Amino acid sequence: MVEFQLMTRADFEVWRSVSIANYAKDNVSSGKWTSAEAVSRSEEEFSTLLPDGLATPENYLRFIVNEQTSERVGVVWYALRREKGRSYIFVYDFEIYEEYRRRGYGTKALLYLDGVVRQMGQDMIALRVFGRNRAARGLYEKAGYEETDIIMSKKL
Repeated sequence: MVEFQLMTRADFEVWRSVSIANYAKDNVSSGKWTSAEAVSRSEEEFSTLLPDGLATPENYLRFIVNEQTSERVGVVWYALRREKGRSYIFVYDFEIYEEYRRRGYGTKALLYLDGVVRQMGQDMIALRVFGRNRAARGLYEKAGYEETDIIMSKKL
């Protein structure tokens, strides 16, 4: 079983730095951004979404922890969003660390998140996944997520 654990300010700074670099790399790999602009665009998005860092209201940054061993096996960042008169939870980051993948932690963490979201009084969770990330897409589909939009491109 898993549970979520709060990040400290120091944890947040490390996570932020790594996440900005990873998000930049993912956007370059997907063809969305160029290498020259990727890090600055990634930093800009993080600054916009988390203007007060860890203290940004209605944003929840948590470690995914193995309940038995207290090991940190991953991270999740979700936020309450309001759009067109409706509120929902949006998952900005969900990662099971490489050495813990394919052990059921992803499925358990998504089920745990379902419970957390219900306790918040919300009935919908949305997220974005890069199309080439087939493993993540499979995990989300297995957990009951459905595609709502598909953007395709072709490099020439």
